[in-house]
Amino acid sequence: MFTWQFQIELLESETFDWGFQVEETVVDARNCYRGPMIPVEKILASSFIKLSAYDFLREALYNAIVNTDQPSVRTREIILRVLNSSHTAFFPKLYSQRKNLHVTICEKREAFDIYTDIEHLQLLYRNAVQSLIQFHIPENQLTILADAINSRDIIERISGICTAVLLMAYIEMELTDVG
Repeated sequence: MFTWQFQIELLESETFDWGFQVEETVVDARNCYRGPMIPVEKILASSFIKLSAYDFLREALYNAIVNTDQPSVRTREIILRVLNSSHTAFFPKLYSQRKNLHVTICEKREAFDIYTDIEHLQLLYRNAVQSLIQFHIPENQLTILADAINSRDIIERISGICTAVLLMAYIEMELTDVG
């Protein structure tokens, strides 16, 4: 437990003290998520077959998202980055399952660190999003995603990239009749 105390002098004769305690957060490794995977996570964890031209984008995000090799953790963190963003409306069925999907990811990485690993692909992610119009994705949704990927806010960029890759996984799932 940590204790901080602040003292502020407003006037020469007045002093106010505030004290508060903050409990240290300890991650219990027994509660770290390790599976199972929902159908779209299985698609995210393996190479795209029908959308093979987009697979290197999936793989780059998949490898950068967390500090573990556990496929279920990698794919769930992608989903959680979408569910915890303004892009959750793209996936109403997934949103309806959100209570079951929220888990503890112990190996999370900061958005800045993730972006550092994939920033060289930013233009390719944006171009890939724009090309998804061929799969009858509404143009306004693709514009929202492209704007997110180009955002000045790194958290918004990462959630936009996660949303784009998740959208690609759903298209892959539809084209391969999986799920």
